[in-house]
This record gives sequence, structure tokens and C-alpha cells, in this order.
Amino acid sequence: MSSGDNQLPYEGRYFRAPHKSFQETVIFVHHYGGNRSSVRKHQEFLSDLGFDTVSFTLSQPARPQFLEGFLLNELKPGLRERWTEEILKVIQCVPGKKILYTFSFPSAATAIAMAKSESHDIQAWIADGGPFLMPLTCFWNYYTHIEKTPALWRRIARVGLGAVSLGMLRLKDELSAALSRLPKGFPVLSIRSWQDPLVPISAIDEAFVGQSHIHLETLTLAEAGHIDGLLRFPEEYKPRVEKFLNRYATRIASASREAAQPSSPRKSE
Repeated sequence: MSSGDNQLPYEGRYFRAPHKSFQETVIFVHHYGGNRSSVRKHQEFLSDLGFDTVSFTLSQPARPQFLEGFLLNELKPGLRERWTEEILKVIQCVPGKKILYTFSFPSAATAIAMAKSESHDIQAWIADGGPFLMPLTCFWNYYTHIEKTPALWRRIARVGLGAVSLGMLRLKDELSAALSRLPKGFPVLSIRSWQDPLVPISAIDEAFVGQSHIHLETLTLAEAGHIDGLLRFPEEYKPRVEKFLNRYATRIASASREAAQPSSPRKSE
């Protein structure tokens, strides 16, 4: 998979499929704390299916060394709002039909960006590990299992102040309003896992309550953790994602003719 020449904001890059089969470009939005390289395995998977893809890097929270610095930085609101504007700008910079593929908490910012874009060229959305509500529970889990904070008082402080920084108090209303603006029948594939230590399935379900106009499909993995389904259980993950994409993406005419022809057996390597 090679990177194209097109430059996008926020370190964004195109990754061109060797044999482009679909009109849509898939825009990846990485998880909290990740970067554009965090989605590389997923890009390789979609590249093999015939999709051009885009990845970029969201703004990151400050990581000061001392608690005092942490408190000052976490008290600054606006990180989720900044993500929303960054995602929106990338959506606007990528021409043609698009599919969004998002991970964990930034999925909420993506939903709000889609609503703001008022674009008719977003064909579908794959959301792995998000969006979710119950944010205090999920961030408590984050500081318990991922960015481990053993001291109870410090963990409470980080969860509370993080809630301010990430706009948690407004999340439910803003996410609900954004999802309600998606077109009737808009297809969403929600990927979740029973063994996710960060985001319980109930937190994802709560995000979609009252959104019956969305065509919501789910892939529920019995043993996967948080957003690790492709890596650990590709035999379940890949066919379901491929089926969803084949249903809602637009196959290029020449690729359709090639797909209709019998394929020759692949040589073993």
C-alpha cells in the first residue's frame, strides 16, 4: 500500500488501493491517544478490498509530567470540539463519496462533524468501540486499565477534569442531536465486544437510543477487547465488515465486470 501525493490537513495522507474497486474513499478516525498510523492494519485490510483510504492525526491532550500541570491542562475545555472541527475539515477536503470508519471516543466527535457537514456524499459509517455514553464509567475504566492511575484521589481528579476537557456534561444532548440529523436509513455498522474493559456494550447501546431512523447493524464479538477485533479475531471481523461495505459502497463499473468473471487460482507463496 503506497501513500498518494495528495496532502491533507492534520498530517493526513491518502493510501491508494493497488486495484481500486469502489468509488468511495474511506476516512479513518483513530482512537483517543492514537495517530494516523494506529489504523494501518485496517487500511491494509480495506486496501485489499479495493478502497482508497485516508488517515490523519487528531489533536492530542497535553501530557505534563507533574500533577499541577496536568490539572491546568485538563481544565482547558474544547478537545472534543477541536476534534469535531478537524474531522469536519478532513471530510470537506476529501472529494467524492465517502465512508467513515471510526474508533472509540472520537466516534462521538465524528457524528457531530457529520451533522455539521450537511454533506450528501457520506454513504455509511463503521464505528468500532463507540460512540458511547456513560462517559464517567468509561473514563474510570480507562484510567484503571490503560493509563493506570493507582492513587484513588488522583484517578477521581483525572476522570472529573477529563470530563470537563472532553465536554462530557454536554455529550448526551449533542450526540443525540447529531445522530438525529443523519438521513433516514443511514447505514451504521456498530462493532462492540463483551470483553471490552473500557466500554461496556450498554454504553454504546445508550448512544443510539431513540435513533430508529438509522439503519443500525451490529457486530458483537464475544472475546475481543477494546477495538482489537481485527487483530485478534479477523475470521469474524473481516467478513462482517466486508459484507457491510459491499452492501453500501459503489462498485466501479470496470471492477464489477472483473468481479463477475471467473478468477484464476492464486499461486501459493
